[in-house]
Amino acid sequence: MGLDTYAYYKNAEGKSERMPDHLFEGVGSLCGGIFSGGGASFRGKVYAGFLANYIGVNLYQDENHNIKGVADHIQNWLDSNPDLEFSDISRDEIKCLAQWFRVVETNGGFVVGWW
Repeated sequence: MGLDTYAYYKNAEGKSERMPDHLFEGVGSLCGGIFSGGGASFRGKVYAGFLANYIGVNLYQDENHNIKGVADHIQNWLDSNPDLEFSDISRDEIKCLAQWFRVVETNGGFVVGWW
């Protein structure tokens, strides 16, 4: 099953709206899908296992508002496991995930999954 992951926030009218891509400038490259990739989205299926198993975040949700501290948890994991490598995702991608979640949290956002 595929999964694309998007950053959303509540606009001035209180409606859910995708975060603008420009907020994510400077965030490194994450894997994209057919409808996702670059800026406010990424191919969630690629990172779902790592986030669920090591960070405790489930991307397979319609909306996940419980992302406070996710970037810190990812960075703590990286610091605590300096030599651990994965065959399917790189440490650089994990650092990019931390940056991405930091942007979402800083801008009062939440994560939306589409599969």
